[in-house]
Amino acid sequence: MMEQFVTATNSYAVNTNRSRWIELTVSEFKLYLGLVMLMGAVPLPSQQNYWIGPLAQPFVNTKMLYQRFCDIRLCLHYEDASQFTEAEQKANKRDDPF
Repeated sequence: MMEQFVTATNSYAVNTNRSRWIELTVSEFKLYLGLVMLMGAVPLPSQQNYWIGPLAQPFVNTKMLYQRFCDIRLCLHYEDASQFTEAEQKANKRDDPF
């Protein structure tokens, strides 16, 4: 399942011409998920607070750059849309609960 997220996310990043995209790996995706879970357990006023300022969390800001975290969040996908025809993509968007 993790491989599916990684493959779809990388594909989306390439297909949307993210110029500075560095290919996501399964281990980096696991780290991303761990940071998301940590943020749920230790809520701060702003997402940036985990990286910057007096509330910065050393475990977070030493493991992943804030910009990389944001890039992954923006490109995160669970299906590789390039594998579907245009008609299938439209049908998937209509039926997608997310």
